[in-house]
Amino acid sequence: MVPKTSFLNPKITSAPPLSPHWKIRKIGIAMAIYRPDLCNLREQLQSIQDQSFLNWICVISSDSPLTELLEAPEIEKFKQDPRFQWHENPSRLGHKHNFEKATQLTLQEKVDAISFSDQDDLWYPEKLALSAALLEQKGPLCAVHCDMHILTSHSEILPKTGWDLEKRGVLHKGILHLLIRNIVAGCGLLMDAQLLQTDFNIPEAAHYHDHWYALIAASQGGVHPIFTPLYAYRQHSENVVGMTPFRGIFTLPKALPNKINTKEIFQFCQQKWANSHALALAARHAKLPLAWIERLLLISPLDLGFGLFILGLMNLRQDRPFARACFARSLGKFLSRF
Repeated sequence: MVPKTSFLNPKITSAPPLSPHWKIRKIGIAMAIYRPDLCNLREQLQSIQDQSFLNWICVISSDSPLTELLEAPEIEKFKQDPRFQWHENPSRLGHKHNFEKATQLTLQEKVDAISFSDQDDLWYPEKLALSAALLEQKGPLCAVHCDMHILTSHSEILPKTGWDLEKRGVLHKGILHLLIRNIVAGCGLLMDAQLLQTDFNIPEAAHYHDHWYALIAASQGGVHPIFTPLYAYRQHSENVVGMTPFRGIFTLPKALPNKINTKEIFQFCQQKWANSHALALAARHAKLPLAWIERLLLISPLDLGFGLFILGLMNLRQDRPFARACFARSLGKFLSRF
C-alpha cells in the first residue's frame, strides 16, 4: 500500500507561458498492460483520474485477458468513467507492439497530444497540465519529457530522481545522441499527435516504443526536458527496463556479469554497435533526416569506429554515460570489421 505522503504532491515549478498559436485541447494516454497487479493498477488509474487537466482519454491495450480484471470491485469506478477505454488483444503482442497498438487506437480519438502510461506508476496531479503547457510553448511537432521519483517495492521514495540516478544527459537530445543512448522514458513523454499521424510503425531495430518515438520527435521539432519530477516510477523485479545507477565509466553495466573475460566484453560491445547501426539504418529507411555525421559514425564502415571514440572523448566531462556508450560502440564497430 502506497503511503499518503507529500511525494504525491511535490513542489511544482510554475507552468511556462502558453503559445497563442497552438492549443492542446485533448490529450490521449496510451497504456499497455499485461497481467497487472490489481492494487498497483488501481492506484495508477486513480492518479490519472485525478489529473488537473481534465480533457483526456486513456486507451488501455491489454496483452492478457480482461474478463477477470474488469470483474474486480477495485476497477468498477474506472469502468464507469468513459474516458477509460479497454481493449484486449486476440494474441499477445509483446511490450513494444502492445504500446504501438495502444498508440494507434489513441490516435483514432482525434487527440492533440499523446502521453504514454505504464500499468503501475503514480502520476502527480499536474503531470499532464505542466507537460501540455511546455509543449504548447515549444510548438507543434515537438515532444517533452519529465523527470521522475523512484518508488521502491517497499513504497519508499529514493532520495535521487531517475535522471540523477542514471546521470541522464537530457540536454543531449539530437538524433545522433538518441541513436547511441536513449534518454527518454515513455511514461514521462508527451508529444504532438501529428508526429505519429503518418504510418510510423515501430521497426524491429527499435527495441522500445519510447526510443523510436523520441527519434521521430528529435527529427522534427525536438525533444525538450522538464526537470521537475512529475510522477513516481515504480521500481520492481518485473520492470521491462528499470533504473540502473551510473557508477562510473569503468563500472560494468548490469547486462554483464561481475566476472567476465575479454571475449564477453568484446561481444557486448559488438552487440551495442549492432543495435545502434541497425537503428540508424531503420531511421534512414523511415526517411528521418540523418546528417552526414550520423551516417558516417553509425552507417558508414569507413572510419572503423574512430569517430565514435573521438565523440566519446568530447563528451567525457559533461556526459560520462554517453561517453561510455560511444566507447563501447567504437570498439564494437572496430571489431565488426575483422
